Amino acid sequence: MARGGTRDYDVRHHGPADVVLLIEIADFYHLGRLRGEKRSLYASAGVPIYWIVDTGAACVEVYERPRGGSYSSTCLVPRSGAIDLIVDGTLWGCLDVAAILP
Repeated sequence: MARGGTRDYDVRHHGPADVVLLIEIADFYHLGRLRGEKRSLYASAGVPIYWIVDTGAACVEVYERPRGGSYSSTCLVPRSGAIDLIVDGTLWGCLDVAAILP
């Protein structure tokens, strides 16, 4: 999810400062890369919210507040839980994890 509208990106691609939420869908074989290399890359770039939807464990890993190449806030939300999506201090909504899992 990026800030602005589609017209904002007619002449350029969005960059890390434009991204407010990045979501990756993972299976067992890709979790290591997503939790390691990619998570560090996104934190270093300043992506404020990063989710890993773990289809095998039926949960969502939520990473927030990037600092120094890592995220200072992390939590694991099970299928029965919900995630508040707060962007720039504003609550955009609440998402039931079961709604996004297979």
